[in-house]
Amino acid sequence: MKLGAGFLLVCPTTQRILLALRTESKPVWSVFGGGLEKYETPIQCAKRELIEEAGFIEGRDYKVMSTKPLNIGRYTNFVYRTFIGVTETEIIPSLNYEHSEYRWVAMNEIPDNRHFGLQQMMGDPKTMKRLESALNPTVTD
Repeated sequence: MKLGAGFLLVCPTTQRILLALRTESKPVWSVFGGGLEKYETPIQCAKRELIEEAGFIEGRDYKVMSTKPLNIGRYTNFVYRTFIGVTETEIIPSLNYEHSEYRWVAMNEIPDNRHFGLQQMMGDPKTMKRLESALNPTVTD
């Protein structure tokens, strides 16, 4: 079974999330992330992928909201953990070859051509509630 992890960056100040357009045969919007190396934990993988794909460094560019994943996507031969990173401003990524574009978007502005993992997250009510809490940290249940 293949394992992967990534980050969904949120900016509570603007209440928007950062998405990247993957450069695949059919471009899709996704979070930054990828496959685990044998020596990595999921959170280590997500941090590494964020450095490789966007140039973001924990502490300088974002804070990890929790070491508990926002979402765990389970697919046929793949398990993917998505963590939340919080930024104070809408930082600009330095995209590598895996992405051709980025956008900070409100939840109601997420493009329709979504990576299957992003689509799965958006369809999960528990995940959406946690994401809403990250975007509105002053709101309590």
